[in-house]
Amino acid sequence: MVGKLLHNQKLPFICPDPLIGPLRGADKTYDNKMKMAAVTVIRLALAFGIFKAAEKMKSDQLRTSALFGGLLSAPAAGFFWSAKLLQNGAREFKRGLIDHSFFKVGLGAGSWVLGCIAAQTSQTLSYNGYRWGAVEVINHRLTKDIEYRGWKGY
Repeated sequence: MVGKLLHNQKLPFICPDPLIGPLRGADKTYDNKMKMAAVTVIRLALAFGIFKAAEKMKSDQLRTSALFGGLLSAPAAGFFWSAKLLQNGAREFKRGLIDHSFFKVGLGAGSWVLGCIAAQTSQTLSYNGYRWGAVEVINHRLTKDIEYRGWKGY
C-alpha cells in the first residue's frame, strides 16, 4: 500500500516532490535516491539561508531571494517561495476550519497545491541541463543522471 502511494502521480500535489523524491527515487527505475537526497538537502539549506538573510536584512523578500537565487541557486529561491506558499496555504486552511469557512479552506488548499507545483517547477527548469547559480554548477555532477517522474531534469 505504501509503495503504491509513493509511486502515485497525484502525490506531488499533496507533498512537494523534492521532499518525497529521496523515498521513491529520482528516475523511472526508482534509483538515485542518495543523489536526490543530497541535492535536496543542499537546496533546502540555501533556501533557509535566503529566509534568514531576508529576515536579518529586513528588506524586500523578492529582491533578496532574486539576488541570492541568481548568485547561488535559482532552485533554492524556488524552494523559498514554494515554502512561503505552503506556509500560507496551511495557515488559511487552518483558519477556514476554525471559522467554518469553505472559502478559506478552498483558498488554503489552493495555495498549498500551488506551493507544491512551484516546488516541482522550480527544481526542473534548466538551460542546456544547467540551473542558474554558482552552487548549481557544483550540483550538476550530482544531478546528471536524475530526472523527475515525467519531468525532465532535477
